[in-house]
Amino acid sequence: MSGESKTRVPLSELQHMAEWQALNRKQKDTLICYVSNGYDWREAVAIGYRTTDAEKIRQYTFRIRKTLAVLMVLALHFGEDPEAAFLEQLKLDLLGRSFSRVRLEGYRIYAQRMKRNDALSRVLQQIEYEKNLKNNANRAEPYVPAKLKKDSKPYDLSGFEESK
Repeated sequence: MSGESKTRVPLSELQHMAEWQALNRKQKDTLICYVSNGYDWREAVAIGYRTTDAEKIRQYTFRIRKTLAVLMVLALHFGEDPEAAFLEQLKLDLLGRSFSRVRLEGYRIYAQRMKRNDALSRVLQQIEYEKNLKNNANRAEPYVPAKLKKDSKPYDLSGFEESK
């Protein structure tokens, strides 16, 4: 990588972006403090979540740093592509063992909310399809995605004749 530093987007500009609007109040407070205090997560979480309990601070820090909305805002702040950050987090989750249907649905909802539906939604649909195939491998009937169940019509076999 080159040695050039990327320009950081100030909070005043971030607060007008759709990604910022996706944050809840505590996340906004925490990020304001995080950027203002020189990027110290512990202090930012303590102030944003209004706690002094070291264990709660540790838990909240871990949770907020993995939240998609927070990752997108930080990507914008640090001058990175939010879609690349989204895909990087998706890749990390896929490689990890904690990936679940709930997390998958969270990715889908976030992609729709941020209008990043094209390639991302196709990736997410493929992941869901493969997970369902894996989960339903031992079933007697094959898995058919819900989209196909709704839209599919019976095969038209009128032009097909058996060979004699």
